[in-house]
Amino acid sequence: IAGNLQNCSFLTLDLVLVKNDIEKFLFKIIKEYSPDIVGLSCMSFQYVTAIEIAKRIKKWKPQVKIAIGGYHPTLLCTTIGESPDIKYLDFVVKNEGEKSFNSIVQAIQTESDFGCISNISFKRNGSLIHNNCESILSLDEINYPDRTHRILNNFRIMNKKSDVLETSRGCVLPCTFCSIRSMYGKSFRKYSYDRVITDIKNIKKLGTKYIFIVDDNITLDIKRFMNLCDQIVENNLNDIDYIVQASCKGIASSWELAKKMRNAGFKICFLGIENASKKNLDFLSKGKDTLEESKRAVAYLRENKIGVLGGFILGNPDDDEEDLRDNFRFSKELKIDGPLYFVSTPHYGTELRKNMLKENLVTNTEDFSWYNGSYANVRTKFLSSDDIDRLVQKMYAQFADFDSIVHGIIWRRHILFFLKRFVKNGSIQIYRSLKRIFKKHKDPFIEARERDVKRRKRWFLQTDTNRIDRLVKNH
Repeated sequence: IAGNLQNCSFLTLDLVLVKNDIEKFLFKIIKEYSPDIVGLSCMSFQYVTAIEIAKRIKKWKPQVKIAIGGYHPTLLCTTIGESPDIKYLDFVVKNEGEKSFNSIVQAIQTESDFGCISNISFKRNGSLIHNNCESILSLDEINYPDRTHRILNNFRIMNKKSDVLETSRGCVLPCTFCSIRSMYGKSFRKYSYDRVITDIKNIKKLGTKYIFIVDDNITLDIKRFMNLCDQIVENNLNDIDYIVQASCKGIASSWELAKKMRNAGFKICFLGIENASKKNLDFLSKGKDTLEESKRAVAYLRENKIGVLGGFILGNPDDDEEDLRDNFRFSKELKIDGPLYFVSTPHYGTELRKNMLKENLVTNTEDFSWYNGSYANVRTKFLSSDDIDRLVQKMYAQFADFDSIVHGIIWRRHILFFLKRFVKNGSIQIYRSLKRIFKKHKDPFIEARERDVKRRKRWFLQTDTNRIDRLVKNH
């Protein structure tokens, strides 16, 4: 977005990097820079926070224009326009925002009409006017990212300065849990090799040591990915550590790909394993993937000293406790560095939401602040939302044992970082245990939930605490 703004001064800010009083920090920024327009980008679980931020900015500076964009506003633009939230917003940017947000800024400067700007909705007389949405952008139209106008720039991975890189957009696969197609349509667009290499060089000039490649599915084109690895080596850019997310099918299709990834400097790969059961792979429209491909993909990466994080989607309609344990056992059997046990989340625009609503399995339809993949917003035919949450937390706790440390490639590569984390977290756990002993016994899982509610309040969220109350009562 920043790289495509023209004829204006601008700054970018990622509030995730603010560790203290966020409201106080934000007030200081608005007062110091006095912006004419503020753009807020959000996913579903961030939407309530975005509206609370908009409320405060409007209170501090009523004349400022506020635009909101991202996945959630794109999918629920009409709903937002009919809700009380609209009084805090002036624009909703839909789909890709690189061109349309710049057009809004230019129209404000020239006092032009907003009616001819595609892919936006704008407020007129208190109501939201919806403009036409054009087709997806050609990537040739998009300028290089601007990483030099950040108010905060302390992104870190394993305590190393880090940044993100995009080499392609979109995915053509039919996975029922994914909302990418609602944003980009059924498309897969690729930046040129020259564009990607120049962008990496731009990042390197900033002293970056870790780059996370955020492509939706870079392994849709294996030949291109291998050529990109070769280009990185040829341009002496393999002294940077890279992280990528990929499909098991893509990685399993070629041992040579894993070898080229190693040569290019790839250190971590997030694999979408999704599930250990055929019935659930079918439900998630991943039925063509096989468990053998997952095993082969992990083996290829480990042979080339690339750490593996495995993504699993749990809480599907027919899951019982044994099904969740099967996924735990499979994640241990694969010898991955660590699992990410995501819970099925009924995002708008997904087939998963449609299917689970049809079966009356969605337990939270509207409180989007819980839609982050870490908490259950669904139940299964055999497990409640609370059952799923408790089992997932137990699986995480049981995975981190001596065996996982011994075979963990990521752990061995960053041993000092993890030892410091262990000492810090160990002392915190001892403190909490002593509190439970000398004050009042409380389930660690309930404690974690209560801490999460406090964090949410810190982010201006008015989170429903009934789920916490139920857990305490049941305990």
